[in-house]
Amino acid sequence: SLNISSGATVFIDNANSGSYALSNALTGSGVLHVVLIGTGGFSFNFNPSAGTAFTGTTQLGNGTFTLSGQNTAALANGTLQLDSSNTTIVGAGAQSIGNLTLNGGTLSFANLPTGTITTGALTLNSGRVRIDPANASTSGNLLAQDEGSIQQLISATSVTGPTSNLTLTNLSGAALSSSTANIVQGGNTVA
Repeated sequence: SLNISSGATVFIDNANSGSYALSNALTGSGVLHVVLIGTGGFSFNFNPSAGTAFTGTTQLGNGTFTLSGQNTAALANGTLQLDSSNTTIVGAGAQSIGNLTLNGGTLSFANLPTGTITTGALTLNSGRVRIDPANASTSGNLLAQDEGSIQQLISATSVTGPTSNLTLTNLSGAALSSSTANIVQGGNTVA
């Protein structure tokens, strides 16, 4: 088992330059800092044996992470912090985690309209949010759809930092200041 005490940090860099899965039962309230060496899009994951007892911060740097399944379960009581060079992909369905901090990383909502996040404290220091504009708003009244997107990506009990600290992009990383998408009403594309 791996118990990270308050004020302590365990650093994982995987010197073998590859993906890494944490298999230890994870407890405590310290920091698990993961920065995977290399440029191959390596991923970090929690195995089921990691459990759900960790109340600390999982701080992700270089690498990718998919917020779904066991990865979401391991963060149920902790904080997920996305630092620069990290890309986290939100899986299908509602993903519920303790807290979320965007600290220079990329949060990709590639599974909309269902792939969303529910969290406690949401901290917006900096970072990028990626969406597919065509999937961000797929329901609602035709007359109301010209008023903007109606898709809530993150539901939080508290928010620190303005959304202007973030850059909204499409899934390829191109900035979105405005976009076009099909107008959908009753499940049918009408314009």
